[in-house]
Amino acid sequence: MHPDTAHALSVALHKMAYELDMNPLDFYRKVFIEDDMVQYDTGRPLTNNALRVCLEKAAEVIGYEDKWHMPGEKTLDDGRLHGIGIASYYDRHGTTTPGWGMVIYMNTDGTANFVTGQSNNQNGSCSVTFPALIAEALGLPFDHVYCSSYGTPDQAPDGSGQFGSQGATKNGMAAFNAALDVRQQLFDFVAEELGVDPENLHAANGEIFVKDDPGTKMTHREAMAQITKPIIGVGRSTGEILRRPFQGYDIGEPCFFRSGVATAWEIAVDPETGEVELLDFVHVYDAGRVIDRFQSEGQLSSALWSQWSRVFMWDIHHDPQTGALLDQTFLDMKAATAMDIPNEGDLNQNEFLELVDALGPFGMHGLGEPGVHACGQAALNDAIINATGVWNSMRPVQPDRMLKLLGKV
Repeated sequence: MHPDTAHALSVALHKMAYELDMNPLDFYRKVFIEDDMVQYDTGRPLTNNALRVCLEKAAEVIGYEDKWHMPGEKTLDDGRLHGIGIASYYDRHGTTTPGWGMVIYMNTDGTANFVTGQSNNQNGSCSVTFPALIAEALGLPFDHVYCSSYGTPDQAPDGSGQFGSQGATKNGMAAFNAALDVRQQLFDFVAEELGVDPENLHAANGEIFVKDDPGTKMTHREAMAQITKPIIGVGRSTGEILRRPFQGYDIGEPCFFRSGVATAWEIAVDPETGEVELLDFVHVYDAGRVIDRFQSEGQLSSALWSQWSRVFMWDIHHDPQTGALLDQTFLDMKAATAMDIPNEGDLNQNEFLELVDALGPFGMHGLGEPGVHACGQAALNDAIINATGVWNSMRPVQPDRMLKLLGKV
């Protein structure tokens, strides 16, 4: 869904809530999809329960239910108008699609290297995410897995487009499946050497051992030193099917992925100057399972900056005759910097929820667009309505527009 469309839908939802004399949080609770429901037009189960959890967490962190009031009914001691708003959003970005591949080579020293068609310039997956997935699946230390080639179509399988929100998931799925291929070949060899069933083997910390007799084991290095043939694992990404049982559905069932996010803003509006001050903010983002915390936190922070820019800086204009976008450069569509966004005290509370998705490898899914789309804009719009008591869908939020909204100019 396009951000502007999602924003318009969120604004309409808030308007319905107020016309029913409900606060938006209670309205969200009433109309949101229940945890055991399915996607409405496919009948497929969802892969997580993130939406409600994100919404409730955002409300808890900002103290929404204690601070909420009817629109225009709270003035702070300094004469400014108090407002609080909340919004939540489901987004399809971060899913996986079938057909993208990866190749893993086991080396004679027990290390593994892989080649991928995904570039490393968007999300750092080749340096952290893919090695982490492969190492976990093979039972190797993280530093025993490395990328020997990325983004090179003459050496690697197709890595698809260089999408920041999907690259980690769909190529991560390929990495995971390739690792399972390598793991099975290793287990078949070690099982024969140790005289056990391959199903009775497990791997961790660079060793392959018998589950019910961990002292009977062989290291990856020892196994590779004895194997007379190369071990090469090939894996491809899969489409949207459950990787673990969920909501009463079995592994392999077709499913429907959506990523959950919620945002809440608390603001003060100066009725004399039109200035809007951000008093508190929380952004809650379901990450499935965090594989690369550094990159993930970067996504979360950049989502805040993008929301801020969309709300306070972006003034979008289209040609009324052709519909062409007239704001073509970053001079027109400015982006916030560290000098624009306050970052002191407890302000800017960004939180991950690791709800372990039923779709991606080890419960992960992609990050990116869900955090920067309409949720933050809708929540701020709700906060302005709550402060002023005047219905609007203002963007960008600027002093002259606030004064006009308040009837001062």
